[in-house]
Amino acid sequence: MLAYFNIYYYDKYIDWEDRYALITIRATDRFYDTSTVLQPSDITLWQQNRDGDYVQITNIPQDDITITSKSNGYGYDFIIKLNNFEEEFRMKITIPEGKLSDTSGNTNDYTEIFVDLDNKKPTWEYVSTDTTDFEAEDGTGTISFNVKGVDKFL
Repeated sequence: MLAYFNIYYYDKYIDWEDRYALITIRATDRFYDTSTVLQPSDITLWQQNRDGDYVQITNIPQDDITITSKSNGYGYDFIIKLNNFEEEFRMKITIPEGKLSDTSGNTNDYTEIFVDLDNKKPTWEYVSTDTTDFEAEDGTGTISFNVKGVDKFL
């Protein structure tokens, strides 16, 4: 069936202290049928492994996934909340075809959304010190430190 939907990643927010992630997916169509919304059972979550392959996430209890719908004028923003979020990884969210529709009965195509989830703040590692300008002739001096930011997604 011909679909006119535009479904895409829109935003994310990670709360490090309370350990949850919000991922916003935007679905738009000029004649969006507002009676069609996403439920947690409509999406599948995947995690990229070290080999670059995506493996379905099965260890998140269904109660830890909620979806809130918010009108955006031409459809809905679906805000997916992952509670007890403890990891950092590249995630794929899949939405099967036919879950959302417009008022003419056209439905969405199978959709894959990719998002990097990172609940760990970057760390800084000391690399070296430069003291070549420490004692300048005018009595001033400079000491430079070289540091490197360390993070999975840097």
